[in-house]
Amino acid sequence: MPSGWAASGRRCSTPTGATAPSCPDALQPGDRVMTASRGLAFAKLFVTDLDRSAEFYRAGLGLEPAQRFATPEFDELVLRARDGGGSLVLCRWKDGRALDRGNAHGPVGFVVGDVDSTYAACCAAGAAALFPPSAYGPARVAIFRDPDGHSVEILNPGGAAPQTK
Repeated sequence: MPSGWAASGRRCSTPTGATAPSCPDALQPGDRVMTASRGLAFAKLFVTDLDRSAEFYRAGLGLEPAQRFATPEFDELVLRARDGGGSLVLCRWKDGRALDRGNAHGPVGFVVGDVDSTYAACCAAGAAALFPPSAYGPARVAIFRDPDGHSVEILNPGGAAPQTK
């Protein structure tokens, strides 16, 4: 069966919901499917200005551009931390449509070494302060909005006390 297809009885459904009349390798009741995640690959944020947003995430969080993609409908810029992990993908609609963030999501989160200095760097790069660095159980957390209004949370899981220099 092609990758990304799921069998339903003797019909197959594509990832977009279309169906095909039969699947030669259709799953049968009781068949096991391997679906273990290998970790978060990326989070995607729609922004109004790719270059401004890339500079914000570089200056505030140290994320560096890794790849750029252009389609007729949108442009994407993939940002990565120097030490690996998942990527932050910035996407800009080419038709200039307004962004509508809604209320069905929380902040994008990043683990950092020093919440207080990272928060200060992000605010200096243009973040709007929402929740200043504070102890949250054994962790230290802070939340701000990026230049497009997306909520971003930074945390150090074991850093409840501010870093001292």
